[in-house]
Amino acid sequence: MLVDNKLRVRKVRNFDKWLSDYIRESGSINNSVYHDLMEEAENKKIPFHEVVIERGLFSSNKLIELAEEVLAFDVINLEEIDVNEEAFKQFPEYLIEKYNILPIKIDESKNQIIIAMTDPSDLIAIDEIKAQTKYRLKPVFAISPQIKTIIESFKDYSDIGSIIEEMNGLEINIEEDNKIEDVTEESEGDEPVIVRMVNSILSEAIISNASDIHIEPMEHHVRVRMRIDGLLVEKIKHLDKKFLPAIVSRIKVMSLLDIAESRKPQDGRFKVRISGKSVDIRVSTMLTQYGEKIVLRLANKSLAIESLESLGFSKEESDLVKKLSEKPYGLILTTGPTGSGKSTTLYGMLNYVNNPNKNIVTIEDPIERQIKGVIQTSVSEKSGVTFESGLRTILRQDPDIIMVGEIRDKGTAEMAIQAALTGHLVLSTLHTNDAAGSITRLIDMGVDAFKIPAAVLAVIAQRLIRRICPHCAEKYTPHVDELALLKKFYKGEIDSNIQLYKAVGCRKCSNTGYKGREGIFEILTIEDNIKELILSGASLKEIKQQAIENGMKLMEESAVEKVIKGVTTIDEIKRVIFVS
Repeated sequence: MLVDNKLRVRKVRNFDKWLSDYIRESGSINNSVYHDLMEEAENKKIPFHEVVIERGLFSSNKLIELAEEVLAFDVINLEEIDVNEEAFKQFPEYLIEKYNILPIKIDESKNQIIIAMTDPSDLIAIDEIKAQTKYRLKPVFAISPQIKTIIESFKDYSDIGSIIEEMNGLEINIEEDNKIEDVTEESEGDEPVIVRMVNSILSEAIISNASDIHIEPMEHHVRVRMRIDGLLVEKIKHLDKKFLPAIVSRIKVMSLLDIAESRKPQDGRFKVRISGKSVDIRVSTMLTQYGEKIVLRLANKSLAIESLESLGFSKEESDLVKKLSEKPYGLILTTGPTGSGKSTTLYGMLNYVNNPNKNIVTIEDPIERQIKGVIQTSVSEKSGVTFESGLRTILRQDPDIIMVGEIRDKGTAEMAIQAALTGHLVLSTLHTNDAAGSITRLIDMGVDAFKIPAAVLAVIAQRLIRRICPHCAEKYTPHVDELALLKKFYKGEIDSNIQLYKAVGCRKCSNTGYKGREGIFEILTIEDNIKELILSGASLKEIKQQAIENGMKLMEESAVEKVIKGVTTIDEIKRVIFVS
């Protein structure tokens, strides 16, 4: 039983009202935070439980379990069922938008439609839906984020295929000044087709949770690829190359770049709001042998800050990171290659320690997520604000906790260490392959070795692996060589008849076999014997070996554990750990 009897007298009809009372009466948060949650839900006009998920107080699955126990309505987990797309298409779109509802299934024999709602007790919504449809309604409860995700996946925001067909039927004239006439002028009050094409590419990327868009000129065509869950996926294979100048010009106009300059690389940025998501986009252009290539990096600031547990930390690892985050001073580093989730881990730590009694300040490049109550600043080359100068300014602002986006040079490293030594908790990132390598990296930067043991509390090395799609994963018996790989890095016993999972692919995972990512970690805490090794000038190998003897779990072991638990596949950890 998840709920105490004193808080669960009878089945309730409004889950959000019950949840707000449950959180307040359980004493898990103070009144200030509680009122903050209520205010955020009201200002954003979203259900209270959605704010609770965004803040990391409860996971989606935990809230579904609670709802099943206390609600008087049927409760469904939309990730575990197939939603009938035809039911969605037959339903009035304005009702779906107005009430954030999802038609799941139509039963013609009963003249009934099952509707997923965040509040099945909303009689006003139910009466209007009944009046506008020919069906009897069966309302069921589903959490808001799952409803929104499926609605987004069904909506035809991009319609790239039809736009390409329309574009291929156009004739264009490229004049000497690269002005594109026929495809950029409005026709009969409609948006220009190039504008719609660019908007469609952006929409597709945002809906797919892509981190990057590559628009690449080939010899005879243009290719569009998107980085989804860390891998590039080809979205448009053969767009006629005659449209490249118009697409490039459109993106340059949006990012305030020089459309007449094509030989020199340019960097810019712009902001868009699509499907209710505000996204900052950084733009980089580069001349190739076949024309200008553009890469767009997407940063969705409205994404919820995830809890440490949801990032992939085990219970033991999460407890350790939380304990480190509560230290009054010292330096905590996350390390790994670009795109390994280092900043996301730091955001999770900041979210955990964030409270009105602490002055938390960040200097980032750029600000990737917005954290309520945290003062965030960004690096600006034009203004001369670097990580080093920004950190120097922050230290005059009476901070308790400082996050530095990245330690790139000796000046920033020494400033961060000095801050850690003078009573501040400093969080930052570093580019090294493993946790122990960060120590030698700091020394190579020119930091005095004797300062490192006094300042550094811990180093978290990490990578991101793709989670296997729960809808299409298939069990199989691993080969002998696969078992050998598992046994090499796993300290526990492995049953020789163990069943693992392999990726297959379905509509819900875009036929990749994977959906979402999480981290694998190794956490090096700077204990006394590690400090002695650093001061004596020990090698990287010696530091790493001592850390293992102290109980540090290697990333390889973390990866193998996730394979055994069915989180991912052997192929995926080979790609991320054993091959890269």
